[in-house]
Amino acid sequence: MWAWVVVAAVLVSGACKGKDRVKGAAPDPATVAAMAPKVSTATVLANEDGHPPVLYLVDATGTIRLAAATSWADLDARTLRVASKTTPIELVDRFVREQYAFGKAPLESVTSWDELSDLDIDLASLEDTRPSMALDDPPPPEEEETPDDGEEESGGTGTMVTLDEGKMGKKDSDRAEGQYKMLKDSDDPQLARQQALEWARSTAIRGSDALLPYAARDKPLPNADGSPTRVAEVAASVAVDGKLLGLRSMILIAASAKATSLIDLVRETDGAIAVSHEGKIRPLHLQFGVRDDTAPVEWLEARVSTQAVVIEAVPDAAIEVATLDGTQLAEALDRARSARDADPFAPVDVLVDADVDVQRLIDVVVALDLAGVRVIGMGAAPSTEELARRGHRVPKVSFGQPNVQGDLDKVSIRRALKSGIWKIRACYAKALVDNPGLYGTVVVQFFIMPSGDVANASAVGVDPSVAECVGGVVKALTFPKPKGGGGAQVNYPFTMRP
Repeated sequence: MWAWVVVAAVLVSGACKGKDRVKGAAPDPATVAAMAPKVSTATVLANEDGHPPVLYLVDATGTIRLAAATSWADLDARTLRVASKTTPIELVDRFVREQYAFGKAPLESVTSWDELSDLDIDLASLEDTRPSMALDDPPPPEEEETPDDGEEESGGTGTMVTLDEGKMGKKDSDRAEGQYKMLKDSDDPQLARQQALEWARSTAIRGSDALLPYAARDKPLPNADGSPTRVAEVAASVAVDGKLLGLRSMILIAASAKATSLIDLVRETDGAIAVSHEGKIRPLHLQFGVRDDTAPVEWLEARVSTQAVVIEAVPDAAIEVATLDGTQLAEALDRARSARDADPFAPVDVLVDADVDVQRLIDVVVALDLAGVRVIGMGAAPSTEELARRGHRVPKVSFGQPNVQGDLDKVSIRRALKSGIWKIRACYAKALVDNPGLYGTVVVQFFIMPSGDVANASAVGVDPSVAECVGGVVKALTFPKPKGGGGAQVNYPFTMRP
């Protein structure tokens, strides 16, 4: 439970006093709503479902206020309750998430927020004490399985480790005090139900056949082999039926604000993006959600400046699109996919320069939506160092089926070889400079001594310079010691293609 509940009792006594207070200088709802980014096509909007979510009103300076309307009609009429207190997004979003988990209506949440402000409580001092949810830290992905390579032949004896059973007890005990028990987070069944619903809504998109969305909290580090890195900070699936699941909050930000500010807010809140269509405020049908580590590694980029959009199926040749004509954009995307034989459903990341505003970002996102893109990412433009990696394809080197004579399992051999794979790839990449069409299989023969060092290594295939280089890389590696004090003779193939 969050530390907000510490002030619950105080709110009960202070609510009546707070009702009649004159709030501070809050922005005029009509003025703020008129600043929202505009779209001209209704098909990119989410369907109206229930009441509008809590609104984050953000002006061009980055000032954030909480707001709510009782209905979509009230929102259209700009009949909003706007909180008087401004606050950092991290703090108010914590509050909104809890209110949503409790099933509070948005208007009630805004009222409670103002009452907290009236009590002069140092809200920033309230520590976030909620237990971490499994979705915040997803389990590491399982090791990729390579068919028919014989490299995953590992296992155990199936014998349980002999240790004393702890105080937790036995799951099959016939005594109640001796059985496993689950710690109760709450004795309130209604709260437990609301929390379960929140979890279900946030994960429901996992059941879709569409590519799953993710919200990356940290920018990825450059790849060790020098290949381009995906730098989008957030991504969302287009809700084909127009219905957003678990619509908790909506970000209504000034069209003239920096696009990177909107991306930061989406990353922090997973909130929907509000736009104006024919005077009505509605969310785009983009479903932001938890990070998905099983999404395909292929992606396209739409790098956006104030003047043009550059399309690239990273890494490949860039295609510049001067205008956001739907047909021209769709053709550029098709050309980029075809050049790399990319999946037609691969994500397209919109990466913006620092001077790009929110309206420009929304224009590109909507154009991609209309062009049929189903997973759209957003992020800041790559750094100069990262941008230099774009346009340069990285050759692929894959492990084949080895032959091993000796008492050393194939999994251990492969792990040692993987530590030098970037050097093996470099051997191939160097040869591609003079012969771009070079491809084939290099077979390395080497003997692992009882110490784990390689006594000798030779290789054949693809090109003499490549084979010699790969043999030298393997010769310098250290492997686990073979069992029984003997050595191991290994023949290992590597398939190489541009």
